[in-house]
Amino acid sequence: MTQCLRPRTLAALLAAVVLATGVSGASAEVGVPTTYGDAMRWYRSAASGGDAAAQFFLGYMYQNGIRVDPDPVEAARWYREAAEQGHARAQLNLGIMAERGEGSVADPGAAAQWYRRAAESGLAAAQYNLAVLYDGGAGVAADVAMALRWYRRAAEQGHALAQNNLAIHLAEGSGVAADAEAAVALYQRAAASGLVDAQYNLGVMLVLGEGVPRDDLAAHLWFSKVVASGDSRLADSAADVMVALEALMSPGELEAAQRAAAAAGAALPVAP
Repeated sequence: MTQCLRPRTLAALLAAVVLATGVSGASAEVGVPTTYGDAMRWYRSAASGGDAAAQFFLGYMYQNGIRVDPDPVEAARWYREAAEQGHARAQLNLGIMAERGEGSVADPGAAAQWYRRAAESGLAAAQYNLAVLYDGGAGVAADVAMALRWYRRAAEQGHALAQNNLAIHLAEGSGVAADAEAAVALYQRAAASGLVDAQYNLGVMLVLGEGVPRDDLAAHLWFSKVVASGDSRLADSAADVMVALEALMSPGELEAAQRAAAAAGAALPVAP
């Protein structure tokens, strides 16, 4: 059943959001806070009254040092208040803090519990984080089948990291029957959203002709996007592959490939 904020609480939260984001124009005549200090008091009042949305926002402000000094202990406290009421994003953030050891000793087991609660409510980021824990056996027993289940659920919602990781399992046949075509389709979706890892992986599949006909020009384009991103893990490797591909191209192909790379923002030396 969907719950709604009480009218007075909602007004307080909206006013506090306005102040927290630095937008002016609130009217003092209707009892709306007009300073950042007032905004925090309104948040605290709503949070202390048991409002999960206010508790979440207060936790977020303490976690990120928004108009207050960063305080991971206070952040975790308010996230927990909201999480125990079923607030999915509070559950996610509390899980992240537990996994990283923010405000307490790192506890991947507790992180997994909070991720699971948020994942079961349908939050894609929590589904992905839970899948990663199952994939690596952190906080839970390693279980590739469970990892794949949660990757798939997040991927179906358009979560690019989940799409990429699920594609890796499908490409390698890890815990599931190998399916290069399905892997390419997932890489394409994640790459189109801008995920550098997926762009690189899609380039590899295109060069190898796995799950898709070999296409050096298309591969060159995706590698050029990786180079343009400046990603410290992958850009140099992508640039090396691009130069190798250019050495195999005809003059016409080379011109087209370099024109596409320039449009993507990648500046590379011409292959000899």
